[in-house]
Amino acid sequence: MKKSSILTSALIILHLFSCSEKDGIQIDEDRLNIEIYSGNSQITRPSGWLGEPLVVKVTDTDDIPQVGVPVVFHALDGIFNGGFLRDTITSDTLGLASIYWQVSEEKKPQYVQALSYLHDGKTVELEPSTQFKANVITSDSIVVHYLQYFDFQIVVDQVYSLNPGYTEFGTNEFYYGASSYYYNFDLRISKRAEFNIPLLPNEDPNGVGWLELSADDATQIIDNRIKNEAIKLVLKANFPNALKITDGKTIAYWIYFDVFTNEDSGDTYQLVYECTKSAPNPEFELIEF
Repeated sequence: MKKSSILTSALIILHLFSCSEKDGIQIDEDRLNIEIYSGNSQITRPSGWLGEPLVVKVTDTDDIPQVGVPVVFHALDGIFNGGFLRDTITSDTLGLASIYWQVSEEKKPQYVQALSYLHDGKTVELEPSTQFKANVITSDSIVVHYLQYFDFQIVVDQVYSLNPGYTEFGTNEFYYGASSYYYNFDLRISKRAEFNIPLLPNEDPNGVGWLELSADDATQIIDNRIKNEAIKLVLKANFPNALKITDGKTIAYWIYFDVFTNEDSGDTYQLVYECTKSAPNPEFELIEF
């Protein structure tokens, strides 16, 4: 899952030993930080452009953005705009440097490395384990589905049929968090406690309840319910005639939807499923990357 949301970042402290001046801007190179800011672990098709840019952030050890630092993006796979394998982007006033990336035709995970070549010849880079990664779909064909109000209502109606007390206004439910009114999934833990949403023994083996679980653990439970139950309801309703193989081709189902987070902000999820049992009554499974 893109949780432009749920996105991985990594930090490496850069040990440099002097100052340099780029385009009239003095850069303190004694200790700089460079981290993946956004754009990691996106999903695309072979030869596809990623939907969001790769972004790194350059700061000092006090977390103050550093402007004017040259960042070299090196495509270990694929190319950048203009067909380049390498391109240099200077960090802006927010300390950000970004670039768009097109992966190659190969059906495998693909990578970009971010580096900074400074005046004394030292090379500053993200560690190999923290390179930008793109997950490339291996299926032959792709079906893209953006969840609409009726998709969320499918989930709301299912929960209402099991326990009306888990819903409100006929348009919101909080077992999964689907809302046909807001067109999203509500991830807020507080809503689960407010509506007395049960936790299963395997989800809460110590029986502590929603508000005593760690925020990470509670959010993971909600994410798992959405990914492994709610979205499968939507897929079955929208693709009742799905087949494992269609005209000799495998199909990946790309699902996009918005969420409302515990930080009272929005995010967009991108999930990919495949049909594992053909119609009638098809079954779908999440493709994990």
